[in-house]
Amino acid sequence: MSEDDDRAPASEKRSPARWAKRLGMALLVLLLAVVLGHWWWGQLAAGRLDATIGRYRAAGEPMLPSDLVAPTVPYDQNAVVDLRAAAAMINTGSAAWEPFYRRELALPLTDREIALLKGLLEEHRDALARARQAAGKPGVDWEMQFPSPMLSNLDLRDLNQQRQLAVLLGAAALYAHHMGDDAEAVQRLREVLFVSRAVGQQPVLISDLVSMGLAAIASERVEQIAPDLRIAAAAGAATDAAGTKPASPDQVKALLAELLDAQTSAANHQRALRGERVLHVDAARALVDGKLNVTTPGLRPASNKPDRMAELSGYAMRPLFLADARLMADHMAGAIAAATAPDLPTARAKTPTAFSTEVQQNRMRHPLAAMMLTSLDRYQEQTYRNLTERRLASVAVAARWYALDHGGARPAGLDDLVPNYLPAVPLDALTAGQPLRYLPGPDPIVYSVGPNGIDDGGSEQPIRKRSQPPQDWEMLDRVLHLNRHPRPPPEPEEASDQDAAAPDSTGPATAPATRPATTQPAAAR
Repeated sequence: MSEDDDRAPASEKRSPARWAKRLGMALLVLLLAVVLGHWWWGQLAAGRLDATIGRYRAAGEPMLPSDLVAPTVPYDQNAVVDLRAAAAMINTGSAAWEPFYRRELALPLTDREIALLKGLLEEHRDALARARQAAGKPGVDWEMQFPSPMLSNLDLRDLNQQRQLAVLLGAAALYAHHMGDDAEAVQRLREVLFVSRAVGQQPVLISDLVSMGLAAIASERVEQIAPDLRIAAAAGAATDAAGTKPASPDQVKALLAELLDAQTSAANHQRALRGERVLHVDAARALVDGKLNVTTPGLRPASNKPDRMAELSGYAMRPLFLADARLMADHMAGAIAAATAPDLPTARAKTPTAFSTEVQQNRMRHPLAAMMLTSLDRYQEQTYRNLTERRLASVAVAARWYALDHGGARPAGLDDLVPNYLPAVPLDALTAGQPLRYLPGPDPIVYSVGPNGIDDGGSEQPIRKRSQPPQDWEMLDRVLHLNRHPRPPPEPEEASDQDAAAPDSTGPATAPATRPATTQPAAAR
């Protein structure tokens, strides 16, 4: 060591330790600033979310799980009591149910199908009676509770059971029509629509989708029955000269009104979207409280025990989660308002897109929204397809009624159906204010522009080339034939099915229909 080093000040000798101490203090201050900043950021996000919740609740909008609980309906007036009882009576393990449920029923029914349905309906006579009893009651209360976190506690067991009930009622309508009892057939169709509306009163998005699926069952059955539906010439006529039981004019008017009821459907859509908004807010709060785990599939808790990892991750992500909850709430408010739009183009124009676009472009900045924000495009498309399908079915019934009153002649145009059979020409809900199209002739059709939104002149060409025949909404236009077309031959597995003892005596083979005569939509299976 040199003499100069020995003479260096002690303060200089201690400088590395001093700088280490200073660095440590700086890091400690920085860490404290980060912790305080994170706490302040979280408090700010929580305050803003609370203010948003308060603003919507002050306007009468549900924002908390408890807000979704419906007013109680007296037991003797609650249709749900009978709907649940009817569904519980369905024996899905019976020898008749499975072959029926997987079968694509079509008219005219084969002998095998007649025998199968006869046995099935006889087996479920009590269930059908309870469903009719339900349709006569004024109230609907599913008695749903919404414990937090909703994401892991919602009880939706009713949905599958009500779907099975609707399928059974739709089959009963087909069977009644085949047996010449159209008064019964129309009543059963109305009961399917009743179940659909009842399910739609659950404030849950998936319940609304199931409700639309049940309405699709009713629409498809109506479309099948309409070409030779029997309607009495005057109210009160019980039977006609042939000994069949036609539907009364009042029954048909009621069926048409229910098919054309867009107001109830819009209310159900808004209710479901409000429930979805509550779910978003509740999930955000449950995450920051450690009740849900962001690292587990579906954000569900890994166990019933305290999850320290969930608590830590929830606290760390608290500002981002709560901020996303507020932004999603405002985004869903626009979607709720758009749910009353009369058609798909208007709904899309009214639906806010700025936040969803931002989420797609900045997923790291909006982690909760990236996981939970519902894409409304497909939901809206399904909504307005369903509305259009019901309107197509209403035209089929009205045109049949017109023909019965005019010696078998079909209307020259849809205006001929107004006002005696329809209150107005139904609009195509996939267009902005345009009516459904109609082409008269030997094989009259009514059609919608279909998924592409373009009038292709009633084309049934498939949108995409596939090995399987296209379904109704997979063609350029959604076309409904008003005449009954020959039924397609049974599928090979159906032809070899031994589910019924009766032989199949459909007679000579006929040419396949230009439109598949399927009757059990995918939503019902």
